This record gives sequence, C-alpha cells and structure tokens, in this order.
Amino acid sequence: MRFIRIVFFLFALAFSFSVKGQEEVIAIGDSIPELEVIQFSGVLVTGDSLIPVPYSNVYRTRDNTGVISNVLGFFTLPAFKGDTIMFSNVGYRNITYVIPADTEDKMHSIVQLIAPDTIRIADVNVFPWPTRTAFKHDFLALELPEDNLARMQRNLDPLEMKKRIAFLGPDGASSASFAMNNESLRLQSMGTAQNISLMNPFAWAQFISALRNGSLRRQ
Repeated sequence: MRFIRIVFFLFALAFSFSVKGQEEVIAIGDSIPELEVIQFSGVLVTGDSLIPVPYSNVYRTRDNTGVISNVLGFFTLPAFKGDTIMFSNVGYRNITYVIPADTEDKMHSIVQLIAPDTIRIADVNVFPWPTRTAFKHDFLALELPEDNLARMQRNLDPLEMKKRIAFLGPDGASSASFAMNNESLRLQSMGTAQNISLMNPFAWAQFISALRNGSLRRQ
C-alpha cells in the first residue's frame, strides 16, 4: 500500500511539472509577435544623375539572403516587416534600409539612392624578373632595335650617298627631257649626216653601264 502511494505521488508531481511547462510555453508563445511577410521591391539609382545601378547585391541582414538587381537596377524579394535590407555594389557605398514595421501593405516599394565610392589603393610595380641577377642577365643580353635617328644617320652617310648616286637612274623629268632633246636633234639633222654625240652625258652613261654589265661583249 505504501508503494502505491509513493508511485501515485511521483505521477502527480510529474503531471504538475508537465502542465506548468506547457503553460510557460503558451505564455512565451503569446508574448512573441507574429512576423508578417511582405514583398519588398524597388529600383537602385545613383544619387547624382539617377542612372540605374545594375547587378547590385540586395539582401536581408538577419540571414544574409537576397537577390541581385537586374540590368535596370530593379529588385524584388520577400522579407518581414522591420527587416534591415543591405545594398552593396563594387564602386558604391554600402547603404541599409529598414522596412517599416507598421506598414499595412502586402507590398512595399522604394527608389533607393546609392552614392559612388572611390577606392584608392597603393601603387603596385610588376616586374617580369624574379631576382636582380635575372634582370642583370637579361638587360646585358638585350639587343635594342635600331631607332629612327640611327637609321637616318646611316642612310645620310656621305659614302652611302655617293654609292647610291652612282647607281641611281634618271628620273621621269630627266628621261623626258633627254627624249625631247634627241627628237629635236633628229628633226634638225633630218636629211643631213648624223652628229656624233661625244659630249652627251646620257650617252656616256649608257656606254659605261653597258661596259659594266657586259652588254657590249654579248653583242
């Protein structure tokens, strides 16, 4: 009989703790406000010229979950009333927006201004040589191409100029003048004996050229 009383007492004690725990859970549940989901949408634009800012990160700070704005800067995502939304993009300053907790609409839209941000970084010098020894070796073995000044000085060398003039043929004006002179002499000496052009420089030039290239031997 005593054993039954002890078992009954333990059962009653456990039942009282269970009821008390349920009451506490219900009380805690009643104290938690109900979170209401809304559709949060908007457009991201620059603050100075109102140009859309595409491909920006738009996310909820409580769970770091969000979306990326499209090419027109438009975004839309579900959120709770009172959520904090973070906007970020490379080259722009991060900005946050808190959805009003007392809004009664199921949809909330904004036009969010975002300001450009200039990021300054230190100068970085990139060299293709890992060590000073490799740089010295490559620098000493470097063969620089001939520049325009050295090429001009070589082409205007007096000896080079004389060599080029010696093998330089007559230009168009000289050839035309020579042909006209020959035609004039032919007309003047028509019906008479031909004059021998011993003092004609063009004839001497043709003769010397024929001697050099062997045209007289072949004839």
